[in-house]
Amino acid sequence: MFLDPDLIRRIGSATAREVRATGIPYTFAPCVAVCRDPRWGRCYESYSEDPKIVKMMTEIISGLQGELPNNSYFSHPYIEGKNKVAACAKHYVGDGGTMKGINENDTIVTPRVLFGIHMPPYYISIIKGVSTIMVSYSSVNGVKMHANERLVTRFLKKRLHFEGFVISDWQGLDRITSPPHANYTYSIQAAILAGIDMVMVPYNYPEFIDGLTDLVNKNVIPMSRIDDAVSRILRVKFTLGLFENPMADNSLADMLGAQENRDIAREAVRKSLVLLKNGKPTYAGGVLPLIKEQPKILVVGTHADNLGYQCGGWTIEWQGLSGNDLTIARGVQQNRDPTNPPKPVRSGSTTVRPDAGDGRRRISASRTRKRRVGWRVFSPKPEETRSNRDLSISRRSFLDSERSQPFPARSQLDPWNLHRIWRDLTRSGKISPNLMRFRQIRRKSSENPAKISLKFRRFRRTTILQGIQETVDPSTKVEFIENPDPATVRFSSFSYAIVVVGEKPYAETNGDNMDLTLPDPGPSIINNTCSNIKCVVVVISGRPLVLEPYLESMDGLVAAWLPGTEGKGVAEVLFGDYGFTGKLARTWFRRVDQLPMNIGDPNYDPLFPFGYGLTTEPTVQT
Repeated sequence: MFLDPDLIRRIGSATAREVRATGIPYTFAPCVAVCRDPRWGRCYESYSEDPKIVKMMTEIISGLQGELPNNSYFSHPYIEGKNKVAACAKHYVGDGGTMKGINENDTIVTPRVLFGIHMPPYYISIIKGVSTIMVSYSSVNGVKMHANERLVTRFLKKRLHFEGFVISDWQGLDRITSPPHANYTYSIQAAILAGIDMVMVPYNYPEFIDGLTDLVNKNVIPMSRIDDAVSRILRVKFTLGLFENPMADNSLADMLGAQENRDIAREAVRKSLVLLKNGKPTYAGGVLPLIKEQPKILVVGTHADNLGYQCGGWTIEWQGLSGNDLTIARGVQQNRDPTNPPKPVRSGSTTVRPDAGDGRRRISASRTRKRRVGWRVFSPKPEETRSNRDLSISRRSFLDSERSQPFPARSQLDPWNLHRIWRDLTRSGKISPNLMRFRQIRRKSSENPAKISLKFRRFRRTTILQGIQETVDPSTKVEFIENPDPATVRFSSFSYAIVVVGEKPYAETNGDNMDLTLPDPGPSIINNTCSNIKCVVVVISGRPLVLEPYLESMDGLVAAWLPGTEGKGVAEVLFGDYGFTGKLARTWFRRVDQLPMNIGDPNYDPLFPFGYGLTTEPTVQT
């Protein structure tokens, strides 16, 4: 936890710039859920168990949408300009308070808890001019929020005077009934009459359109309800300037992965680290910050050199991925069906356009970006491309119709061949997948359409291991063993060990966890290492885990949460370039049978209380 409104605004601004650079004017953020039970699989999307902290974090809306002018109209959507995006406060309401932390479950609450704990972040979001609000899958006291007319229309729209639009969650209407989609006509009727204005229908949208049209024609849903929804949607679109500037702004392309945005991300990593233990009674002083200049140090653990684990869920894939080669191998190979090669993707894409030839078609390489991880990228294999083509690569939006030039028929530049050249180049060492990404693809010149030209731009992302290697003194040898045996640790003359373990990525219901134990082989790695050498344990997780059984053996313990692509931010604080300043934004429990347990509860007996966090000062090391 860090209470730095200026940093929160800058995070929002950086996010807005990068989202706009893709041609998208809308982001499903922030999540203003108040997570009251860490067993919930979406707890890492929540800022805190304390509504006061969550209310402070709504400052990110000012970064995403822009600062409200002094004469702005209360509760009216506001977007400052073309570098800003429409924000979405979610998931309305009570999703962080479901029974036993089960995703999409029922939140059984008194009015005092509902309006005193779960509702306050929405009050502040509306005051800040948030453009949209997404409804939760969950229920409040037995009533599905997607069908809750009392809370959506009577309270949110009429009582709070929210003038943006209310959007459903992904297939949210289907889940009004159990089993989902059991009575879709009823679901449409209940949701629209409850006050939902925009519906997220990812697959069978004709069924929704036909069902809604029929209900309106039969006067089951009045035209006034449709008018209200359309007015709200148009209000946000006008505020965004979509009718004046409907195309993507290509001048923002260089904002993707820009160093200034990465610096903000690394600052957020440093300030969010929480030091939970520093030293043992058996020796004076703390173990942190670590000394940079040592003969040899040991780094161990499943999460020390794994970018996918650092980023968690919602990264490249819904449930996240493992490994460091996320943008190519995972983005293409894991999702490739050999019997059905990938089709061209246009939405938010980078379009490859060689000169026209015999027969014409167009193909696009999908560009996927999540939590600052990078892009899914493709490139042609040299021996499989025609020698009379001149290609370059351009991050220009498909929305620009002037550049929608077709491809030659049967071109070898299908997505799988594009992937293989990138794979071959990285394996040969000519291009590092950790350092490069595509910068441009465009037609190079009309004079010499004879060769393929690829231009790349640096795209640095660091695992914690890489950050350690870059931060220690050049004379220090850093040895990495993912799962060492005790003898190796004891007899290899290491000065100390850094252990990096934690949760594997997850999202939504797949993250629901009723025991919250440290996943294997984390416990054995801690025991094998910390029982034989001085050690600092860094936990990568989206929430507190059961750590009390291992705490005595550790010399230092750091909660690093999910640091994304900026693993070096963790190393910079471990070695004293910056001090530890973070505090716990949620209670760190001892045992799961204590849950739910939050600050202010009776019998509050945590391992580390809400707001806890040791501090250190930056050091100058020679």
